[in-house]
Amino acid sequence: GHNAPCVFYNAQLELRIVLYVDDLLLSGPEKSIRDFYSLLGSRFELKELQVLTTSSPIDFLGMQIELMPTGIKVSMVKYTQKTVDFMRENLQDDFPHHRPYATPYDRQARCSDPDLPLTMAQRRIFMTGLGMCGWLASCFRVDIKYAYSMIASGMVEPLNHHLHRLVRLVSYLQGTSALCAASTIHPNPYILPDVNVTSEGNVFKVYCDSDQGGVKESPDGPKPRFGYILLLNGFSVYSKSSSIGVAIADPDMTLALKQQESAAHCDTSSGAAETYAAGNCTHDLLILKHIFTDLHIEWPLPITLHIDNSAAETFMTGNATKRSKLRHIAQHQDWVLLLRNRGLFVGEHVDSKSNLADIFTKPLENIVLTRLRSLVLQPL
Repeated sequence: GHNAPCVFYNAQLELRIVLYVDDLLLSGPEKSIRDFYSLLGSRFELKELQVLTTSSPIDFLGMQIELMPTGIKVSMVKYTQKTVDFMRENLQDDFPHHRPYATPYDRQARCSDPDLPLTMAQRRIFMTGLGMCGWLASCFRVDIKYAYSMIASGMVEPLNHHLHRLVRLVSYLQGTSALCAASTIHPNPYILPDVNVTSEGNVFKVYCDSDQGGVKESPDGPKPRFGYILLLNGFSVYSKSSSIGVAIADPDMTLALKQQESAAHCDTSSGAAETYAAGNCTHDLLILKHIFTDLHIEWPLPITLHIDNSAAETFMTGNATKRSKLRHIAQHQDWVLLLRNRGLFVGEHVDSKSNLADIFTKPLENIVLTRLRSLVLQPL
């Protein structure tokens, strides 16, 4: 590909190829796949070809991939149980034997000696268990991305409360191991009306959200967070949950500080956080757009960012006033404006209760988590 050197497309064979180290993903007519693989086998030593059909699922790195009449289904029941068994066997009595937790993370949860550093033995358990949870989050378990991100912040110097929160996360996975993700030609009707449908019939949905920060006195601290998700036909193609690790301000702030102007400050408004999130979201989506182009998969223009903050919406529509606090986030402002003016992205309001990206920015109560989770994850 012009943008991704490990992506290939052959128009004559209608064959798409993605290369990752020594693994190949081939998509196209079965005859084209077998002909290409046979040709490749004449030059290199290859493993037996695995072809995904409605009667033959594929187990790849813990993911059970099935081809359904309506699309692809991915589950990780065995790998999830392996994660639970690892933590239970190594922690024994310290692993909860009661009913699994209903949510993966509780900001207010407390444990004894929360700031006590882990022993070397505990540290090995923590790092392995966290890595296994990270793989689940990377594959399709978007419901644990926030919890994983928060716990992973303690990887450098893990403390007792980090291990305590990891145990809760794994307990939650124990009770939800049978969840799966699926792409479908008939996406969930509750995920907003279709606004980004390509001529090929693919439905794209993007949700973006931010949170100004947690409770200052909690171990998490008051650091703001952001998250976003891209759905293709109901399946999570890309998602992110991260903290905002910079102070949002204007370059002219340095001069203002020298002049001791009262206006010189970092912007802590929700509008600033939302626009920062939109800036990062559009940056990552632009990379994905290039990959889709190399794969000859149509990308909708403009693609819609569903956001629930009125200040960010006003900014993306070009109606922000000169007195808006958003003038302090010049770098992300200019980036979002450039993409908007080029017709690549538009902003659209979504009710906070329907913003799927809310799952990446804060710990949610069981009833809210279950409702949002059901939009992208279903029982097997």
